[in-house]
Amino acid sequence: MTNPYREFFQRPLQGVFGPLAWPGTWARLFYLMLGFPLGLSYFVFYAIGLGLGVGLLVLAVGALIVAIVFFAALPLGIIERWLANRLLDADVGPTGFEAPGDEGFVEWVKDTLANPVAWKAHLFLLLRFPLGLASWLVAVVTLTVSGAFVFAPLVVAFGGRVNLGPWSPATPAEALPLTALGLLAFLASIHLLNGIAWSWGALARVLLGRSRYASHEEEANARRPLPTSG
Repeated sequence: MTNPYREFFQRPLQGVFGPLAWPGTWARLFYLMLGFPLGLSYFVFYAIGLGLGVGLLVLAVGALIVAIVFFAALPLGIIERWLANRLLDADVGPTGFEAPGDEGFVEWVKDTLANPVAWKAHLFLLLRFPLGLASWLVAVVTLTVSGAFVFAPLVVAFGGRVNLGPWSPATPAEALPLTALGLLAFLASIHLLNGIAWSWGALARVLLGRSRYASHEEEANARRPLPTSG
């Protein structure tokens, strides 16, 4: 099934209800649920690494620790790019990161430091905690609340109490309107969470990869023969 949002105005019914059956929706929800644990782990990584490194900058070992944190985080950026492409279908461009080759370690360090993606990837990883936590909370709250409304008749049927202020359904039949409201809330939640996931994909394209145009230009320049002197 293709992305139902691509032809939303041509096929509005598919655009409204299609995301419920679209596998991409559930992949995006999984990505949002990963936001809190991954973001927390990145936060701990930077807090410990940079805190220790900056605190020891008066010694040579401090600068070494900061450098280790900088380069050790690059594989995390590669993993995040893979997650964005795999779960969000974000089409993030290549990072440009390469393993040390024949040019030597020093040249590899210079090339990595000159790569803007190396710096932007750190920004993405740092944003993963606050924004990932916010996305996770929105997903948990919206899905939990809508699910509670959907199953309100079952709660009443098994002797539970649904208290909505001045009104409380006494029978499962009286709670059926809550089910309808919950289904509408669930559908709205799916669209909201798909929109949040789309925003994550857009952020990943900006921070985790080079633009496709720039990558093609670099490949063309690399294949272009060097001018020869007459």
